[in-house]
Amino acid sequence: MMRTLQTYLKYIVLTGIFIIPFIHLIVANSYFFPFITGKGFAFRIIVEIIFGAWAILALTHPHYRPKKSWIMWSILAFIAIITLADIFGANPYKSIWSNYERMEGLITLLHLGAYFVIAATVLSTERLWNWFWNTSLAASVIIIFYSFFQIFGLITINQSSTRLDATFGNATYLAVYMLFHVFITAYLVISKRYFLFMPHVNKLKSKLIVGIPLILLQAIILYKTATRGAMLGLIAGILCASVLIVIFERRRPRLKRVALGFIGAVLIVIVGFLAVRQTSFVQNSPVLVRFASISINDKTTISRFILARMAFEGFKERPILGWGQENFNYVFNKYYDPGLYGQEQWFDRTHNVITDWLIAGGALGLLAYLSFYASLLWGIWRKHRGEEYFTIPEKSILTGLLLAYFIHNLFVFDNLISYILFLGVAAYVYRRSIGEVEIRAGERPQVSNRFIAPVALIATILLIYTVNAKPIKANTALIQALQTHVPVDQNNQSLVYGGDATKNLEFFKKVIEYKTLATPEAREQLLTAAERVITSQQAITSRDELVQYAVGQMQEQIKETPDDARYYVLFGSFFNRIGQPQLAIQQFTEAQKLSPGKQTILFELASAYANMEQYTEAEKFMKQAFDLEPNYEQARMLYAASAIYAKHDALVTEILKPLPRKTVVNSDQLIQAYYRTGQTKKVIDLLKERVALSPNDIQNHISLAAGYLLIEDRKNAVAELNKAAEIQPAFRAQADEYIKEIEAGRNP
Repeated sequence: MMRTLQTYLKYIVLTGIFIIPFIHLIVANSYFFPFITGKGFAFRIIVEIIFGAWAILALTHPHYRPKKSWIMWSILAFIAIITLADIFGANPYKSIWSNYERMEGLITLLHLGAYFVIAATVLSTERLWNWFWNTSLAASVIIIFYSFFQIFGLITINQSSTRLDATFGNATYLAVYMLFHVFITAYLVISKRYFLFMPHVNKLKSKLIVGIPLILLQAIILYKTATRGAMLGLIAGILCASVLIVIFERRRPRLKRVALGFIGAVLIVIVGFLAVRQTSFVQNSPVLVRFASISINDKTTISRFILARMAFEGFKERPILGWGQENFNYVFNKYYDPGLYGQEQWFDRTHNVITDWLIAGGALGLLAYLSFYASLLWGIWRKHRGEEYFTIPEKSILTGLLLAYFIHNLFVFDNLISYILFLGVAAYVYRRSIGEVEIRAGERPQVSNRFIAPVALIATILLIYTVNAKPIKANTALIQALQTHVPVDQNNQSLVYGGDATKNLEFFKKVIEYKTLATPEAREQLLTAAERVITSQQAITSRDELVQYAVGQMQEQIKETPDDARYYVLFGSFFNRIGQPQLAIQQFTEAQKLSPGKQTILFELASAYANMEQYTEAEKFMKQAFDLEPNYEQARMLYAASAIYAKHDALVTEILKPLPRKTVVNSDQLIQAYYRTGQTKKVIDLLKERVALSPNDIQNHISLAAGYLLIEDRKNAVAELNKAAEIQPAFRAQADEYIKEIEAGRNP
């Protein structure tokens, strides 16, 4: 009976392990963040089930327990250090649970650690590992077909019009997925393993029939993602593997010649690309132009250096254990560099694996992470009693893979997919480095299953409910909260609310009552919903109740995370847009204390004061934003606009003097400021210049016509509309309607 139970448990574990490569195909369209959450919850549930089964096996049978190894110790040490960092971090709750957009945090890290241990101990033979890698390749083939459907326009690309993202919703995630599989496929080709399509065929020529075309297809998809970090990683990994084979391979001279050929081919491609990078062929290619733009002076590169500098400032404040996972936003806000004005305003990652773990886990966390790489290299290259665990080609390809992955992560951040693949490789290296363990016939369990099995079953059920069931319910309730539950009017006034917000409010309350990682997201969405119902022209049922609830929930969120500038900004923007600038100023002031270098917060403060017609105060904050980074053109333009409102004409001239005249003329902020301050002549002068600069743009003529109407110059207004109709005949009918109204003494 016990032997039978052991067999069942082993098959449960193996089934879960072999399903995991296919979770990458999941797109949960009924979930919030469908490309992320579906995969994340599926991985967690599978790991929890197989962990329960494995725990019984490990407690009752010694050969399922982890063996001593630097690889095992390094990953356990890393998880232990990050656990402490998360508990004592800036926001422990978020560090532990993460959010729907990332689905990481300590919860996922623990699941990844469990996955590593289970795979490393249960996949105990080369045969099982061979089937596992072939299963992963089979899943990659499905992704390849999906990606080609995107290339041919049969399936929509989600991230952009050109960068493939398959079922990942992010080109970078697809790129690293293919990066891993290029090396996994190469490993199967070069090793004594077989492909699923050709069982027990180890002849290299036979394997090349499948392997080389598959590698080419994977490389094509990787290229079409236009992910520069992954491409650089691929090139570096190929060079690394080839150089190692050339240096250390002694038995197969033909393989050394092939490796030399790869080195030469890669160098020729690099030199050739550098020679033609400025040609029209490269510049007109949406993919090649991204690679051609790689430079120390590239905007993205500069921003990465700035982020690294900000991260180092955060590290100096918390050098030992860092800020905890998911907490870079605190560092980003506190040490915000105004030079990032043209980038995303709410970074939650440094986009670099070194600085990411330096912030998340401090010096200890980073050292533990790097020690994991070191232990893997040690496991790959070391000898045991004069015998090698891997052949030279195998060592070289695995080392190339680790280098390729590491270089890729110097430009982006990890995700669940790359973690799973990385830890799969790590589990394989661990297994090979300790040798195979076969189950001895007639072996008896050391501990009875009668007590352990029920306890493990109950614990697994509780774990699945706590970690997954509640967050999934909250996720689907959030989707319901954002949907229309009553018919909208004929004007489709709001996509979400059509006259009755009762159901929406009910679902929002349900989300928050679950008390999960969905709560902060629900509170943000609540605020947006409240703004919509306030500004709606309809009489909306439950309007006041929803608004009151939204305000109360955002106050609660700020109470829970008082050092997060983002929530103050969201709250202040809400008050500013619904016509309560005094309350907005209170929130923006708190945000500015937490992030003194961020221009957008100063813009918001200035806007609130301008809404109160306190233009001198508004100008003061615009000047402060401008002084932080004078190269920020938008800050300069808004500063000039604030000076117009404050009637400081000489200052306006001084601010705008360094700018090209075309930039000034095309500024809607300046025209709006002149219009609102009654300086219609300057409005018309700017619009005339705009027409002179772009005479074939009919919108410029229409805008000038509107300007003439401000001073009751109807003759010139009609003339501009006629010019617009001459440029674009399709506009004639509409122009005639406008002209008819103007000639009748009315403004259209």
